[in-house]
Amino acid sequence: MLMQPTQKTARLITGYGAKNKYMIKKIIASIITGIGGHYLNKRWDKALLFMLLLVLASILASAYAFFSFQSFSGSPEEMTKLAQSASQKSSIISLSLISLLWLISIVVTFIDCKNNVSPNMYNWSKSGIIVAVITSLLSTFLIISSIYTSYLVLVKKPFDPIKGSSKYEKDSSDLVSHNFYASIYYGGVPRNSHKLPSPPDGTNILKGKFIFQGKPAKDIILSIILNSKYKAKNIKTDSNGEFVLHLSAGLWVINSIQTSSWGEKPTKDEYSIYDGNEPKLTGSSYNRYAYFTRNGLTIDIGAPNKTHLNYTITKDIKLKWPSSTQKTNKATVNNIIQWESHTGAKQYSVSIQRIKREGSTTYYEPVATRIIDNSTQLELSSLRHQRTKKKKNYEYGVEIFAFDNNGSLLSQFTKTYQGGTFILTDNNIFIEKKMNEFLSPSDSETPEEFEKKIEAMNLNNSRVKAVSTLIEAKMLVEAEKLLNRVDSKYAKGKKEMLTGYIFALHGDCKKSNLLLENAKEINPNVCIPDEYKSLCQ
Repeated sequence: MLMQPTQKTARLITGYGAKNKYMIKKIIASIITGIGGHYLNKRWDKALLFMLLLVLASILASAYAFFSFQSFSGSPEEMTKLAQSASQKSSIISLSLISLLWLISIVVTFIDCKNNVSPNMYNWSKSGIIVAVITSLLSTFLIISSIYTSYLVLVKKPFDPIKGSSKYEKDSSDLVSHNFYASIYYGGVPRNSHKLPSPPDGTNILKGKFIFQGKPAKDIILSIILNSKYKAKNIKTDSNGEFVLHLSAGLWVINSIQTSSWGEKPTKDEYSIYDGNEPKLTGSSYNRYAYFTRNGLTIDIGAPNKTHLNYTITKDIKLKWPSSTQKTNKATVNNIIQWESHTGAKQYSVSIQRIKREGSTTYYEPVATRIIDNSTQLELSSLRHQRTKKKKNYEYGVEIFAFDNNGSLLSQFTKTYQGGTFILTDNNIFIEKKMNEFLSPSDSETPEEFEKKIEAMNLNNSRVKAVSTLIEAKMLVEAEKLLNRVDSKYAKGKKEMLTGYIFALHGDCKKSNLLLENAKEINPNVCIPDEYKSLCQ
């Protein structure tokens, strides 16, 4: 009689051990595959649910990266940095979601085993086994790929284009970037220049040289656009900082030069290139866009051993405020723009622009330019501004150019796509240059009056542009109707100019000439296209 309980107890212990052993197998299956334990519990619903959630997590992470890439704008260097940042965030999202689902799946597997949850299937079919194996392998792949991708993006260093290999460094925060996107435009660069073919080989040589801090700058990769129809790519400077391009003898026109990487680029700072022929500061103005009026730099390739192009690499001006590495710094009109002094600089040209971003396109509207002598700061309160009733949240960018005693350009900060911008948070806005035509310096208005005037100016400006478009489309009747709604007060001679052009198109040159003359009397600075005047000459 005493043996019966002992045998029963042994059977219970054996059964419990077998059950625990089977539970461990199920949990291990979920640890390895993410969903295998649910299949062993014969819970297809939970296996497929977690499978779909894992797939959805991967899709969400990929979608974040995709839509982030669509909104990027800026130079190639900034695009690269933004892409790296988006990839890191996408990897973090993917790893976080998949890790969370993986842990939840393991916990659910354990709970189902412990509670002996009833299966929703009892017999395995061959097709069911195949589906279970395939989906388990797929979930395993998603988990492993998420971990490996995160390791590559977050832990391992990015690919080094100069040395051609990935590398590790002791300080993981000190990433060495050889990206060096600098350029000089000489004019005449065609659209779709990236599609231009390489120039034909010749027996003569176009030779150039790069200097940095008085020494040759080697391992610079660059491209050159020539004659507005060729693009020479992947040119590299040697140990003497020199590069050569084999071309036929004769005159060649250099349209632009663009660098992409620099093997010995110092870390952290930004740099630009100069050839010594940049526009000079004259009086209180500096025309950084002078190349728009040029068609290129003409070079005679014939004399041997002649260096045709000489470039100097200089460190860019570094902003103290607004931060050059942080976008949209918050500010009030009491803030002060500050920057580090540049060696040899006697004057600085500081340009403020309103920035308008629409998708991947960025627009710049000039606000004001100030010439600063022997100082490295500019008070925002010195710029003309107006308090508004509505919070505008306009974004403004800062550009700075440094000049020596002769007005020669020494350095600059123009890369507002990566920083150097701010938003006024005190309901003030700066009066833009285009507004100064309509707002006299003595204007003192309430926020409501100012906003009404600005709205009228913007509406009038839109109508003037629409009239020009209608005229170009030969829709003169519609153009005349809309022109009647343009307020001469805010058109500054443009209404008279467009009306005169319409009369010229109708053949009434007497009225046309009178109106064009009237436009100049109203606004001597109004630009009348030659096309408008040529019809009645």
